[in-house]
Amino acid sequence: MCAPFPFRLKPGIAGIRVNVDTNQTISDSAGNFLLTGLPAGKVTLRMDATTASFSYDPLNRRIGRTVNGVVTSYLYDGNQAIGEVRAGQTTSLLTGLAIDEAIARYASTGRITQLTDQLGSVIRQINEAGSTQSQTAYSPYGEASTTGDDQQNSTEYTGRENDDTGLYFYRARYFDPVLKRWISDEPLRHRG
Repeated sequence: MCAPFPFRLKPGIAGIRVNVDTNQTISDSAGNFLLTGLPAGKVTLRMDATTASFSYDPLNRRIGRTVNGVVTSYLYDGNQAIGEVRAGQTTSLLTGLAIDEAIARYASTGRITQLTDQLGSVIRQINEAGSTQSQTAYSPYGEASTTGDDQQNSTEYTGRENDDTGLYFYRARYFDPVLKRWISDEPLRHRG
């Protein structure tokens, strides 16, 4: 188990509550917060009007996400997500040889080619006709601004998943681009 990591939440979400089924529940209505590393099992977050819960398999891969009632399930090849099902819509993810290397998304609406920058962030999506479907710009810490129809693409900054909670999921921990910091400690740091 990881040692707790204290941090201060950004204004406006001081009432966040974290319930961890297989680990500790630590919260503070004043915004002071302690969080241990990513647990196995199920995690539920509540921020303002956003409610999110996440499910993990025994290998600590996230296999499910529910945000405000919208359910997303994931299919993996090793550590790489290669498919997702969101609200009944199946999407295949074409990735490269490197982890988190986004190339394309295939859904019933067609193929979307993903163009990335040097960090692996998806900056443009091109539809089958060769036109720009969406374009995304990022601040240095990952705050995203998207124009166009992103077709519910969650692969964004550094090729990682935007959870629709304002956080990026980096497998073992979460990053908040507004706070410009990790909201939990690095779990490997605490292993013998």
